[in-house]
Formats: sequence, C-alpha cells, structure tokens
Amino acid sequence: MHMKRTRSFVVILPLLIFFFLLTAAGMFFKAPRSNSVSHSAAPSNKPVEEGVKSQVSTAEESQIKKTALAKITNQQIPIQQVPVAKQPEAASTVSVVPILRANVIEETEIEEKSVNSMWWLNSGALFEIDGDIVRTNTGTLPEASPWRRAYSSTNPIDTDQGYRPQNLFRLLTRDTWKNVEEKMYVRILSYNETPSPNRNDSNGIFLLGRYQSEATLYLAGIRVDGAAVIKKKLNGKYYTLAYKPEWSGTGENLLPQNSWIGIMSRVEDTDNGTVRITLSLDKENKGEWVQVLTIEDSEKSDTGSPILESGHAGIRSDFMDLEFRQMVFSDPGG
Repeated sequence: MHMKRTRSFVVILPLLIFFFLLTAAGMFFKAPRSNSVSHSAAPSNKPVEEGVKSQVSTAEESQIKKTALAKITNQQIPIQQVPVAKQPEAASTVSVVPILRANVIEETEIEEKSVNSMWWLNSGALFEIDGDIVRTNTGTLPEASPWRRAYSSTNPIDTDQGYRPQNLFRLLTRDTWKNVEEKMYVRILSYNETPSPNRNDSNGIFLLGRYQSEATLYLAGIRVDGAAVIKKKLNGKYYTLAYKPEWSGTGENLLPQNSWIGIMSRVEDTDNGTVRITLSLDKENKGEWVQVLTIEDSEKSDTGSPILESGHAGIRSDFMDLEFRQMVFSDPGG
C-alpha cells in the first residue's frame, strides 16, 4: 500500500506541475496584450488630437498678427484726419527740447544771424521743420526755457508770461523780393485765448510782402472773424486796403480749426506806377483757388504812399498754434 501511494503521488505530481505551468503561461501572455491596448489607445489618440489643435491655433494666431501688422504698415492717414486729441502730446514733445533738435529754427534779432539759409524767424521763439510740415511752437514752453524767460520779460501780456511766444509768430524769407507770389496751406491746431487786450477780431493768418521792417509792409490773409483782408502798414500805422467776409457764424473765432486752408497772395508793380496786391483762397483744400480780393495801392492822401522797394516776404499769425505745408514763394514774372 505504501508503494502504491508513492507511485500515485509520483504520477500526479508531474500533472500538477504541468497544469500549473500551463495556467501561469496563459496569464503571462494575456497581461502584456491587455496593457498594450490600454497604453496605446489613450496616449496615441490624445496627443494627436491636442497636437492638431495646437498647430491650428498657432497658425491662426500667426496669421492674425501678420494681417494686423500689414494693416498698420500699409495704412496711410491723411493729414486732415489726424486725431485732434493727440496733438497736445506732440506739442509737449516739441516744446520741451527745442534747442537740441536740428530741425528747430530759433528766433534771431537780425536776418544775418539765422542758421537757416531760407528762413529768418523774427518773432515767436522757434519753429519746427518736420518733413514737409512747418510748425509753430505748440502748447506751452517749459518754465526753464530761455525763450519763456525772455518773453516773460519783454512781452508777458501777449505771450501768457512767456509760455506761448507763438502768439506773435513772424517768419520771413531771407531773400528779398520786388514782385512775389506767396502760396501756402495752413491748419489751425488751436486758438490761444490769452487774456491780452491785443487779442481781437483783426488777429489772423497773413502773408507778408515788401517787408521793410515791422513798421512798413504789406499783408494779405484771413482774420479770425472770418474776413479776408489786404492791409498796408506804413511807418507803424495800418491802412485797410480791401476787406470781404468769407466765413460766417457766431463766436469770435470763425476760421475752421484742424482743416487745411490755402492762402495765396501776389504783390507786383503795375505799368502805371501802382502796386497791385491780390488774395486768393482754397477754402476747401481742393486745389481750387478763388481770387477774393484785389487792390492797387497808389498815392492817396488817406492811405499814404505805396511801398515801392523790394523787401522780405513771409508769414504772420496771432494767438494760434499752426501748421503749414506747401509753402512756395516765387517771382510771378519768372
């Protein structure tokens, strides 16, 4: 009996070992397949999906930036549409550092001292040449500016204690002219309501001819009350030679602000010994000039003698911040 049990055990033991190995082998081969599916499905789908979204988002963002940059780069804003609100910022930048900028011309007492070969700034402290734009000082000068201190001493009433010397802007050509045609476009950036007794309806923007001195000259232009005018100043006294209302409305400043206005004058001798002065305007900035005034200045007891000598040409303005462009001064006879 003992031998039979031993043989049975010997027979059964290999079978048990066989079945154990077979079961273990089955478990071994199933486990890797199961793990392979679970780790390949989720990672293979999720990263691919996110990757596509990320690429599309980056491409769209890049295209948006390129489109925006192209619009900014190619956009051309006409000068007439420059936002008014930005002007004060630009003004403070110009007036803070006038002496250090090569394109800023400063006032000189005599023409020979002007550092510019074409222009002599006779009054107004400084003006800026910015490409094809000429600009008076705009805004207020810094308190420490030498020009502010100078005007505060010499004419504080008309210049807001020297802070606005452009209230008395006088720009002259260094050349002198016998007969001259002067043409320009001007834009009023702001009216300066300085509390001065000299601020009145006769202030404006004028072209000067046959300038002998600040006491003797011709001027033609537009007044803040909307009138076109031709005047002569002889030995310090003004004579109105021609006058015509051009703009109407209410208030004391009728000239349009932030719009370009063309002003053209001509001063020339006539064959009969008089001096003819004409004034033309392009009120709508369309290149369409309309002669609005003409007069011949002759020997008259009520207006004095005509100015027959050659003189400087130029520009005068009163109590305004201005920009100029297309300034052309020429001899109408050739």
